[in-house]
Amino acid sequence: MTKGYTLGVATLLLSLLFHGETYAQRLSASYFRTYAVCGNGGVSSFGNNLYGTLGDSSETDRLLPVSVRDLTNVGAVASGEIHAAALKKDGTVWAWGNNNYSQLGDSTTVQRIAPVKVKNMSGITQIAVRNALNSTSAATYGLKDDGTVWSVGGNEMGQFGILGTMVAVKHPNLSGITMIAGGGNNSFLALKDDGTVWNAKTKLTIISDVAYIACGNGHNLAVKKDGTVWAWGSNNAGQLGDSTKKNSTTPVQVKHISNVVAVKGGTGFSMALKADGTVWAWGSNDNKQLGVQANVYITPIQVPGVSDIVEISAGYSHAMALKRDGTLYVWGGNFYGQLGNNAKTDQAQPAIPALSCSSIITGLNDTPFENAFTLYPNPTSGRFVVDMDKANHTSYAIEIVDNLGAKVDASVEMEGDKNWVDTESLRPGVYTVLIKTAAKTVKRKLIVQ
Repeated sequence: MTKGYTLGVATLLLSLLFHGETYAQRLSASYFRTYAVCGNGGVSSFGNNLYGTLGDSSETDRLLPVSVRDLTNVGAVASGEIHAAALKKDGTVWAWGNNNYSQLGDSTTVQRIAPVKVKNMSGITQIAVRNALNSTSAATYGLKDDGTVWSVGGNEMGQFGILGTMVAVKHPNLSGITMIAGGGNNSFLALKDDGTVWNAKTKLTIISDVAYIACGNGHNLAVKKDGTVWAWGSNNAGQLGDSTKKNSTTPVQVKHISNVVAVKGGTGFSMALKADGTVWAWGSNDNKQLGVQANVYITPIQVPGVSDIVEISAGYSHAMALKRDGTLYVWGGNFYGQLGNNAKTDQAQPAIPALSCSSIITGLNDTPFENAFTLYPNPTSGRFVVDMDKANHTSYAIEIVDNLGAKVDASVEMEGDKNWVDTESLRPGVYTVLIKTAAKTVKRKLIVQ
């Protein structure tokens, strides 16, 4: 082989360029409320407004979407049962809602019905919140691009590795972190660059070789690098997906599902996004959150009516999915209007809410082109081939972008008509390969495990 060139340039196809982050956070479904990051950099919210968690300077429940006050330039959002947070593209974090344990990070315990800046958090690339109703350990977490984790909020018993703080501090037990996740029932997980999973104090020896993590309300989920899904914790409604309702302190494999790139956990149910853009769900269906009419599924079923999905989120009893073209779907429980359709009726069929912003920040709009090239193996864990034999083009450029449209670097070696692309420097996740000629651009999904 002859050495080719290094990819150092990628076309920005989104309005968002966010620190090269692979794990998108444009959606957040939580305790009877819903959030979405808008294409204009604002945040749309609807549903229950306990503690002012919708951030619209009121405590009034909203059956239709409203805008979170005074937020601009936002790239990600996270929410829990009693507070919410947003990450701006400048790396700062803003929070609102209940503040009994200083989880908003503004050096007070004053409830905020509009966002305030979290002190001492900068250079952040991911956020997470951890709390539960009547919790004494609600907290806000931020992951810096250097792999360190910063947190603020209540922790009276020290079970999360630090004492409670009123401004953000560096977490002493976590480094080399690539992803963080928080949930209800005071759950928090961190994924290290070696594929190990940590809580706030120690490594979990029960699982390894992990590419993605999520926290539900009493149960946890992980996607391994081979695309399988594993779960542990409460299983009263079959949310572990192992064909039983037995709780498990060690991970069990979710049955009948593979090629998964992301997972989310709600209360008594779980969701998965497959590499082909389909959405699958299992567990409780009391409020039609699985997208069907029946009651309980203890193994995954495909959610009907949604396809070409790039992101998912699971709330207390409702679910969300974002299509590649920017269409937002919401379904399930709707007692507080969390479906954003001006009603309070549960709904199995995914619906499109009338957002308070023009559009959702989305993934890459894929224009249908003929099979101009072949790409294999896919999924890949090391290198893949771009074979241009069928394209009949003599001049072209290869570019790779992540799901947020951020450029990624990958080395390329040419051998005849084939281009060998090295993906060892890429984090596990979903990417888009662009083959650009003078006449057109062809796009293909690439799964890196």
